Amino acid sequence: MQIEVPPAVSQALAQLKQFFSSRLNAISIGALAMGAGSLVLGTLFLFQTKNQDENVAFQPIISDISDHQAASPSAQPRKHVVVAVTGAVKSPGSYALEEQSRVGEAIASAGGVLRQANRAWIDRHVNMAQKLRDEMLIFIPFEGEDGIEADGESVSSEKQLSAQSTLVNVNTATLAQLTELKGIGEVRAQGIVSGRPYATFSEFLERSGLSSSLAESVKSSITF
Repeated sequence: MQIEVPPAVSQALAQLKQFFSSRLNAISIGALAMGAGSLVLGTLFLFQTKNQDENVAFQPIISDISDHQAASPSAQPRKHVVVAVTGAVKSPGSYALEEQSRVGEAIASAGGVLRQANRAWIDRHVNMAQKLRDEMLIFIPFEGEDGIEADGESVSSEKQLSAQSTLVNVNTATLAQLTELKGIGEVRAQGIVSGRPYATFSEFLERSGLSSSLAESVKSSITF
């Protein structure tokens, strides 16, 4: 038995069918768009995470290198000795040279030997290859100064080293050692200490507080 549907109802059913059909298409398109967007976002997230992991993996390597460099021992400072070069040289005075340096290097630092030097005596008694020692005195005689002591005995390099050990270093001596110098009491010794350091006799004369005559009297007994 066939039921006759009124035209108004048929028209309403057609409109409903059309409405739901359009909604289903919109929902399908939206779902596809959301899926594609999720896929893109997921890919970007994985890519970023991978980069972060790679960056983190490199950090310990860089840190290890930095730690290794920081742990490397620094270059040790070179030790020096201070020697006095006097006599027939261009620039007499006190010089700081590296440890293990030689007598010839100290003389070269003082400008070298003058033409007026007693070269024959130098050749016999000065060992240019000898290693320097702190507070060492190197004396180069002028022509006519043949290195003869008061008793007429020739001054050898060994005797020079022995004599220099009796010199008082005014930069390092204690008050008791300074008072052993002729004419130096405790007050004058304190004045010498207050004027330190001294590199040359001129500086000693200027700042030690001693009179010129007293400073000259101890000149042969001191070193810098």
